[in-house]
Amino acid sequence: MRRANPQVDDLLLDIPQGDGPIYRRLSQSVRQALRQGRLRRGERLPSTRRLAQQLGVHRHTVMPSLDELVAEGWLESQPGWGYRVVDGATLTRLVVTHGCQEAIYLLAQLLLRPGDQVAVEELGFPNAWQALRCCGAELVPVDIDEHGLVPDSLERALASGRVKLLYLTPLHQYPTTVTLNRTRRQAVYRLCARHHVPILEDDYDFELHYRCMSVPPMKADDPEARVLYCSTFSKVLHPSARLGFAIVPAPVARLMRELKRVVSRQNDSLVQEAVAGWMAEGGFERHLRRMRRLYEERREVMLECLEGVPQAPRFRLPDGGMCLWVELGLDPVRVAEEALKLGVDVRPGPYYALDRTGRRGWDGFRLGFSYHRPDEIREGMSRFWQACAKVAR
Repeated sequence: MRRANPQVDDLLLDIPQGDGPIYRRLSQSVRQALRQGRLRRGERLPSTRRLAQQLGVHRHTVMPSLDELVAEGWLESQPGWGYRVVDGATLTRLVVTHGCQEAIYLLAQLLLRPGDQVAVEELGFPNAWQALRCCGAELVPVDIDEHGLVPDSLERALASGRVKLLYLTPLHQYPTTVTLNRTRRQAVYRLCARHHVPILEDDYDFELHYRCMSVPPMKADDPEARVLYCSTFSKVLHPSARLGFAIVPAPVARLMRELKRVVSRQNDSLVQEAVAGWMAEGGFERHLRRMRRLYEERREVMLECLEGVPQAPRFRLPDGGMCLWVELGLDPVRVAEEALKLGVDVRPGPYYALDRTGRRGWDGFRLGFSYHRPDEIREGMSRFWQACAKVAR
């Protein structure tokens, strides 16, 4: 019979004073307990219900806090047992990179060989695909629908035995903005575990949520250390702020750093120090709150522009992100060409399709709202509808 990990029953935590969200400050308290040795490797934390009662907060405040520590490599989630401190075998490390793109490139160079297959969502981010192709990988499309990646389609792709990596964007899927639900995430994880395939999770805009807490990344529930997680600050700072990171098993982190010294030598230490100091002073959290309010207001303007128009656009409102995915039933390439003549640059659905001769996503557009003022959004959408009207004649 398996022996349970020892549980720490007398763990005393508090929520430090500060401006950030309560769950983030609670994460800080747990990290302090780990550094001070009050929590040791292999020990199991009290249940989330018990911690919530001790701290006087809701259980749903405790869970995102612990999930964040799982993603950072401090804890691991054990279904049916709760959370425990990682031991040496599952230790993960953080590697700072020049944005998410460099992290994807470095991991591809380390994990793939010419001829290896990588399973990817059938609609996705062409720049990431190019990083995977640079090492000679063959990309295999996996179906997506209104709920995200389809596990049955992934199972068919994995059956060949040639797939060496799954690359996906489970939160705000790029480009359709769909969030992969928990049931499908678990199914995807089990399939990859069965076929011994690592998962490269691109979590490019985790911080941008409006109506509710963002869904924890797949890395937050990764008992086999199978998920290679990468994210970026570019979406919440500025596109030119090439500051990203990867959270990976310690041996992979060591190889990434060695390869990075060859590829880009080092990161911009001045930017890192500036951002770190800004975070320590609470500036980052204040900036996020401002950006969320601003982007939500701009999203509402975009929604106004989608209502009451003859084209009857089809779209699903995501809880976060920076774009809307809109389907119109028109030839998107022609619409994009006409819109460009009017000074509006939009990317048609085929731009994001791995198989550009297929029909999936053919009539879709990814319409961004985060970088433009309300008046610019209204003017741009007015011209976009003019282009649509011309194509529809």
